[in-house]
Amino acid sequence: MIETNAFEVLIKNPSAFLVASSLGICVNFLSYLVIQATSSLTMKVLGIVRSIATIILGAMIYKETITVNEGFGYIIALIGFATYNAAKSGFFEKANNNNNNNNNTAPIKASVSDDNDEEKGLLLIELENKNLTSPKNRR
Repeated sequence: MIETNAFEVLIKNPSAFLVASSLGICVNFLSYLVIQATSSLTMKVLGIVRSIATIILGAMIYKETITVNEGFGYIIALIGFATYNAAKSGFFEKANNNNNNNNNTAPIKASVSDDNDEEKGLLLIELENKNLTSPKNRR
């Protein structure tokens, strides 16, 4: 950098470098706040969407070509983003609950009992409003 006089650009344009560095610091703080409000995975997904938007805008503005393979990859990433947001908002759980209600089936919850007066490994099954347990001596 010293041999190519790269520091002259910095000396000639200090305000541009101060603005750029200030914006970089703001992006870091905003990223921190997004992670605190959501999750690091959400931040990662938003970063991917931002990259895709940058590539698409660059292709449109600078008339760059996007190969079929690249376009297919961007479509897969966008589908993943949409699926992640739908799952995060509970869309698939709501759809699953609607299917369960239509079939008139009760949800089953199973757990292994560790009670001292019962044999270890006894499987307890809870149906929606009933507690059913196997007899102690059943094998």
